[in-house]
Amino acid sequence: MEQAAAGRVEALIELRRYEQAAEAAREALASDPENADLQCNLAWALLEAGDAAGGLAAAELAVRLAPDYEFPHRLRARALLVLGREHEAVESAEAAVALEPHWAPAHVELAEALVADGRKDDARRAAERARELDPDSPDGHFILGRVALEGGDPKAAVEHLDAALALDPGSAVTLNELGRAFDRQENWQRALRYYERAARADPGAGEGRHNLVWRARVQLYGVMALMVVLLVAIVGGALLLFGKA
Repeated sequence: MEQAAAGRVEALIELRRYEQAAEAAREALASDPENADLQCNLAWALLEAGDAAGGLAAAELAVRLAPDYEFPHRLRARALLVLGREHEAVESAEAAVALEPHWAPAHVELAEALVADGRKDDARRAAERARELDPDSPDGHFILGRVALEGGDPKAAVEHLDAALALDPGSAVTLNELGRAFDRQENWQRALRYYERAARADPGAGEGRHNLVWRARVQLYGVMALMVVLLVAIVGGALLLFGKA
């Protein structure tokens, strides 16, 4: 019964029906309040639904229920990161890695927290370890790309993100990061194309749409500015010729 409830919640999360997943988790927890798996699923669903505070509360309860279980610590790290509590996120991610040192997702979460905390070299090492542990997963390549991008190396970021995209061609978040990497290289046309692809891959994702609109506006303003310069040059030239006449 417990496994069936947890499986139903996970299935709803996979379908991106996050609010329904959270409600299903709460219903199951009402009859089994000390089930750490269900508590983790509740935290996961709430985080995906955008409720970081609720996700943190659920993750912390899961940590208390199962302190030797890696997943609650990783979920807590994710919630803390979203809430801007980077140093605490690093501590939770380190706890997850200590419990499961050969589990790549724990190292990915640690790298995310470290780069947000400004520890770029440590983040790169964690990301490299994640890729080493699971080279066939896009996550290690993706986090290496994000670390490179935040570290000021957009060309290296493109290489890692391309590798991630090859493993998961429909990833909106990877497409969006590639757009950001080309933005940093001032390759506006390629950035716009990746933002467009990200928006098509996940129309409900706000970040991809925001970047697409922003880059399109920048390009529009650039064209308008160029037109103004050309107009001024044309008018200036005409006035000069008129003055000579």
